[in-house]
Amino acid sequence: MIKNCVLISILILLVVAGCHPSSSATLESTSASTATIQPTLIPHLVEELTPTIEDLTESYFQLGNSHPVIVFTPNPSPVLMHNKIGDMYSLYPQAHPDHPGYENPSDFAARIASHGLKWMRLSLDWFDGHEAVETGAYSTFEVHPQQDAAVDALLKQGVAVNLALVYWDDTLVVPLTPSRFADESDIDRFLDYVRFLVSQF
Repeated sequence: MIKNCVLISILILLVVAGCHPSSSATLESTSASTATIQPTLIPHLVEELTPTIEDLTESYFQLGNSHPVIVFTPNPSPVLMHNKIGDMYSLYPQAHPDHPGYENPSDFAARIASHGLKWMRLSLDWFDGHEAVETGAYSTFEVHPQQDAAVDALLKQGVAVNLALVYWDDTLVVPLTPSRFADESDIDRFLDYVRFLVSQF
């Protein structure tokens, strides 16, 4: 972006400086004079200035700045007071070690802590219904040991865990509607799942 801006600025200066009245200008009438304006040497000058532009953007951008380069390193979660900063994450991959998003529970918690987060909103399932439908991965009454270990690892890092009560069963259809819990049996299935999760954690 900076290189492009510098190049455009120099080209504008070249156009202004490189245009001059031609020596062959002639008077075409007694009331006004006209001169042929000819840009000269512009391609030539641009070709010669190109290395200068690269040097300007790459070598001289911080010319005169003698301050040492300091890499910003955020404090990890365990040493921070509650900063109210968090994120959300599906633990579905944790139940499937062959999934591309799988992480070792301790590595997962260490990564989250390195960002300085103090809470995580977790779900054992996909957060969005369309993901459950597309993958066929619906809610089950099971907590995988790796999911449980990930929760424990976060707590050891000082990261509070908020468990999202997400429930997708195989009756789910897309697009979702607010009334997908259409009758008492739908509501009972959701409540059974909530009771199961509460009993696990």
